[in-house]
Amino acid sequence: MTKQCMAGACEAPAAGMGRFCENHKRAFRRHGHPLQTGVKVPEVKPYIKRVQARIKSNAANPTWSLLAARWESMADISRTYVAQMHNGAAFNRYEARAHQASLNLANNVATKDIIEMVLGFYLLREEQGRRFQSAYFTPSWTRISRQAGQAFHTKLDTDFTASWTAISRQAGQ
Repeated sequence: MTKQCMAGACEAPAAGMGRFCENHKRAFRRHGHPLQTGVKVPEVKPYIKRVQARIKSNAANPTWSLLAARWESMADISRTYVAQMHNGAAFNRYEARAHQASLNLANNVATKDIIEMVLGFYLLREEQGRRFQSAYFTPSWTRISRQAGQAFHTKLDTDFTASWTAISRQAGQ
């Protein structure tokens, strides 16, 4: 007997031993909730314009330079992690993928654009809370880079040839 997908009123069979069908499993992985849909560029654009207007009207506010410094600090952490990974240090593949994604974003998109995009997403989340199924919605690097007009590759680094040593998470970490 096959299990039914547990997402809403979906009647599709659950995939493998999981709780959701393939479509809802994919949505859960991508958005954090099986019924969540992606945010489209036209949806977030008015919020980005509001952020840009706020930055322009309050250019002297130290918040903008503080946000830029925090982003650059995070990019530096990712640069260090990726460099250690390329030098043969053991790493967790999910952390490595996250660091590589943030590094790709830092190298290809202006800091100002990243700040505007993230703040635009949060304005959207604040004003249209019912649009989001999960209380823990955060824009992914894929979504931010795509909306900033940059291609994003889900593979870590295709021309990286060193051997990879994945480490497992130990209990209690």
